[in-house]
Amino acid sequence: MIGYRGLHSVLVVEDDPLVGAELAAELEIRGYDVDWVRDAQSGAPEVRRDKAPRVLIVDFYLPKGDGISLIEKWKEQDRPPSVILLSGADVTDELQERLPKNRQPERVFTKPIGLSVIVDAVRELAPQGRRAPDGQGDVAGESRRTGLLPELLWYIAKGHRSGLLVLDDVENAAIVHVRHGDPVFVESGSLDETLGRLLLREGALSQGQYQEALRRMTDDLVQREDIRFGEIVVSMGFCSAEIVFATLRTQVCEKLVNLFHRRSQLAEFREGNDEVMLGVAFRVDALKVILDGIRRHYGPDQLQPVVTPRERRYAALAQSFSEIRPRMPFTTLEERFLVKLRGDKVIRDILDQCGLERTHAMQVLYALHVVEALELSSEPIPRTPRNCRPKRARRATPTPTPPASVSKEPAEEVLARHLKVSGRSHYEILDVPKDASAVDIEQAFRRLSEKYSPDRLADTPLGEAHERATELWAQIVLAHETLRDPPKRERYDRSQRITVGHSPQEKRRRREEFLAEAAFQRGLAELAADRVLHAVLELANARALAPHEPEYACYEIWARCLQAIETGADMRATAQEARARMEAALVDKRPRPRALYAIALSCQVLEDHEAAREHLRAALSFDPDFAEARNLLKSLGNPFSRSRADFRDDSSGW
Repeated sequence: MIGYRGLHSVLVVEDDPLVGAELAAELEIRGYDVDWVRDAQSGAPEVRRDKAPRVLIVDFYLPKGDGISLIEKWKEQDRPPSVILLSGADVTDELQERLPKNRQPERVFTKPIGLSVIVDAVRELAPQGRRAPDGQGDVAGESRRTGLLPELLWYIAKGHRSGLLVLDDVENAAIVHVRHGDPVFVESGSLDETLGRLLLREGALSQGQYQEALRRMTDDLVQREDIRFGEIVVSMGFCSAEIVFATLRTQVCEKLVNLFHRRSQLAEFREGNDEVMLGVAFRVDALKVILDGIRRHYGPDQLQPVVTPRERRYAALAQSFSEIRPRMPFTTLEERFLVKLRGDKVIRDILDQCGLERTHAMQVLYALHVVEALELSSEPIPRTPRNCRPKRARRATPTPTPPASVSKEPAEEVLARHLKVSGRSHYEILDVPKDASAVDIEQAFRRLSEKYSPDRLADTPLGEAHERATELWAQIVLAHETLRDPPKRERYDRSQRITVGHSPQEKRRRREEFLAEAAFQRGLAELAADRVLHAVLELANARALAPHEPEYACYEIWARCLQAIETGADMRATAQEARARMEAALVDKRPRPRALYAIALSCQVLEDHEAAREHLRAALSFDPDFAEARNLLKSLGNPFSRSRADFRDDSSGW
């Protein structure tokens, strides 16, 4: 009879020292009693008579035996443990051949896999983890925190935390990767947030270059499934790697800010480093995102429940304001408003006399409240100390430029190399084939060391590329350390056989997305040339390839409306039907600027100018540089000529 240790005991049988040590440590932190051994013999039931686990985590390939034989032995016991099998390949057929149905493992995972996935599986199989000392719940769950998006971003930034911020609503899920308090990557985004659309909007690509890059992208996806749009435009000479990196950072910021528009602002933060994106990081300041997101997407409905109950309280800037002030880009008008927060007036009077539009003023107050920079009291607050008052922005005094400026060529080379290898396999990072010998690997490492090692770049002024150089060198070192060691290389190769590259379904989906965007751009060109029939065909193709994208749907509906009017259909009835169908296409989806513009066009035909202006203002709130929307709004008698740059001095239009 084997002694049973308890409901929260775990045995890890893993020969990889890195995986075993990290997994054991992670489970111990979560409150489990963990034993870790490195071979099948040490994990056998006959060796562990007094230490039977509740959960067995076992690798398929093990020294002194194999995982399936070990599972079979444990499942023969009187009280068999739940089993989690880890494998670098698909072992479904072998499991079915060697184990009867009642002895199959409860979970099977293919490497590489995030630690949190394994931990979650352990929690499902053995939910009675140890309690936290303060009695607040299971230790396994204390790294998760749920709350509103702005408050969670501040919680993360204030504690310099790392992990995943997960949002889910009726539209789709979004996952924000956070490292040391700042967002670095976002797994989400609509069509108008893609890299190509942003490069087009910023003027880095012309319309012709964008369409040519899309054609090249769809062709290359057939030969090379992991090609990226940024690589394409750099290789074609349309953009420098420096511009692409700057736009990728803008992309992360845009995606984050637009998350504030979601119907549900509830989010969950899962603290931990195991799933945070490594090697690909475009860090943005969380405090800037909080201010921009509230400014752009929070209206009276979201703000009044927060501000109204506090209208009779005196408000002043907190002591902490001087610390966070440099990270929040307030406009000139907002700076003047902040001066009024001296603690001698209640919020109601401040809003009435501030000089800002009321909603705009509430947005600033709420942003300050979120980041704990606003002090509220039922009594007048003593005058704010001098060092806590907001200082008006002064024109920076030009400083002499040192003779040694940033070296453009090395910086550009580092950025281009980083863009090329981030997220690639170890072989691609070292530029060697998969059958490379140990000598080839060492030669490749030495060759890269001569270009990218910290010692080589120590005296080279790289400017903003310095962080990328550090990340690039870390990837090179990891690839070298893995491939130079035969056992590590063998395990890595086993995992890559299953996980490298996209599945056929994912590969097809990516190609269809680019084909749809290329068809959409051709459709826009045909509309601009008044070739309505050709536009209908191209836009219908785009919609068929990406049926859930509202921009494609709205433009196809609008093109068909124009086609029907050209063939003699009643203009007003046709436009009314098109408007209703386009508005239905936007239900439960974040509005897209071009979709709103298409609806505005139908409203113009119906002579509903007020509705047209409303849709155009909404489109410009998402994209202030949308020239067609701005020009149409002018023609309707409501000028809106400011560009994105103008909002730096006056953001009331948001």
